[in-house]
Amino acid sequence: MNAEKKHQLKLLAGLVVVVVCSGLYAWGGMEMKFLRRFIAPTICAGFLAIINRDPLQLIKAPLLGASSSLGYGADLLWAKIAKRSYCGLAFCLSASSDHIIRRKWVPVIFSFISIVGVFILYGVFNPIQARGEETFIAAIIYMNAILPSIKYKE
Repeated sequence: MNAEKKHQLKLLAGLVVVVVCSGLYAWGGMEMKFLRRFIAPTICAGFLAIINRDPLQLIKAPLLGASSSLGYGADLLWAKIAKRSYCGLAFCLSASSDHIIRRKWVPVIFSFISIVGVFILYGVFNPIQARGEETFIAAIIYMNAILPSIKYKE
């Protein structure tokens, strides 16, 4: 099998991990917070460390876990925007930690725009029901954490 096909299979496996981690994040929003704070980040980082053979990816587990522990609820509009912004920024930095260390700025910028944007737009203005909101936000977080980090090896 050529390198391109192997990379595509790794990306497909990454999408499965995105779905699993997103589901755990959303479920942890209802009950069993440890799913959101510990299990999903560990699966994400473990998958990347194994598939890339890169222990640097393990840094994502504690960072995503810490980001998942931040509170972002508020009553006033300005407070909602402020809390969602810093929480989104924390997730952006966590999801992009390997790219920041390696000084690859394009994935970091994309991560910032997508994660912070979704946190504010979906979290503050609530265009969909809460379960869908949390699942969608988690999918964006874990897509940014996993897919750009899967290495292509020739």
